[in-house]
Amino acid sequence: MKRIMALIILLLVFTAVCVEAADASENQEFHNILIEESFSDISPDDDNYRFICAVYECGLMNGKGGGIFDPDGSLTAAELITLAARLHVFFYNTTYVFEKTDIWYETYMDYCISNDILIPEYEDLSSFVTMREMASVLSALLPDELANEKVFIQRITYLEDEDSAGEEIYESDIYKVCAAGIMDAYNAQDGQYVFPRFDAVARSYAAKVLSRIVRPHIQGTFSISDCTRIEAGDYLLLGSYEQDNDLSNGSEPIEWRVLERNGNEILVISRYGIDCLPYNDSETDVTWETSSLRKWLNEQFLNTAFSPSERAVITETVVKAEGNAYHFPSYDNIREDLIEAGNDTTDMIFILSWNDILTNNRFVKREFDKQYGSAAPSLISWACVPTEYAVARGAFSSDFYVKGVEAEWGVETGDTLCHWWVRNPGVSNSTAVAISFSAGFGNYGFPVNLNTVAVRPAMWIRIPSGTQN
Repeated sequence: MKRIMALIILLLVFTAVCVEAADASENQEFHNILIEESFSDISPDDDNYRFICAVYECGLMNGKGGGIFDPDGSLTAAELITLAARLHVFFYNTTYVFEKTDIWYETYMDYCISNDILIPEYEDLSSFVTMREMASVLSALLPDELANEKVFIQRITYLEDEDSAGEEIYESDIYKVCAAGIMDAYNAQDGQYVFPRFDAVARSYAAKVLSRIVRPHIQGTFSISDCTRIEAGDYLLLGSYEQDNDLSNGSEPIEWRVLERNGNEILVISRYGIDCLPYNDSETDVTWETSSLRKWLNEQFLNTAFSPSERAVITETVVKAEGNAYHFPSYDNIREDLIEAGNDTTDMIFILSWNDILTNNRFVKREFDKQYGSAAPSLISWACVPTEYAVARGAFSSDFYVKGVEAEWGVETGDTLCHWWVRNPGVSNSTAVAISFSAGFGNYGFPVNLNTVAVRPAMWIRIPSGTQN
């Protein structure tokens, strides 16, 4: 924890700097280094610079010639064929070297044909590629481990003025790449997501999509004064709070993980379990509306962790009242109708609900359950590391479930995991739900006055209009 906090300032300095090139064979041509002078039409200040940097370094995309990348130009059919061949080599045939041919894309076309890589038929290879066509190619190329669902998507819909005749062949491909978090469907509420299947694919968007495949952890760390490029998966530094349990050196900057971006507003949650408090001070029937934790977050924590200028970017949010998050079988003798949700509240700071977790976190992994024949959510990405201060304050933590799966769980060797509160009631209003230190969902709940559960505050932030581009 101390080492991580010590690196925060360094991370800020290198936010826009490219990550190291991916491992590849010494014989391969995928060894580019992107410097600011490589292309005259992009710079480290551009939104998609880090993604262009990644795919250029991996050898997946090059410029258009003449010292330009053309980030706003449309991806052509010839370029899609080239990307498909290079991506196949990147994953499956790393010693292969493409020969130079008189027609630059001919060697890539030959490779796709010889390796049975399915490409849509194009009469004109200079024509632009649509979103559905790119989805189809990527769906076929994705290794199985990258195709696991990471985003909870109930249904993909399309724009109303689009003719859907003959589109069945694309639907499963579109769902696959969107559920894997590689291409984007836009949340239209009510469990429906819109996919603009006939839109042209911009070259900068192609770079972002490919980087999600080959460099899935290109998270940046941003400050509130320079966060126009921030997106889901990145980190925001805002406010400060005691974390290393060394009171003599003052409080440390708080890292917030970005769960969602909606225009100029972002939903964030603390990266770590930042403190340890009960859901309610006494063991009695409560809802989120009446809990002492809600009061603490919106009064003591809000005023302790943030300066007046920092509080100004936190938006008041209508927090939906939710009942128990799980249907309890009747034989449990639990009267679900007696479990109160309470009223909606308006808060600056809140904690996530079970519905928030399932629908807003692009890192929820969904695995096929053979017994029940459905895609069951796995919350390993929600494993939470407590701060040293939270542990000192009583947060129960353990590394029992961590050993051997650190990389998969997104934690480091030596880290411990903790329980953290979710705002739904459990089997009664004297219990509240928590994610456990095994990253499982404690749907029956813990006593609301339990004082060993960590807190992960969440909030909506409005990106200031005066931030740098």
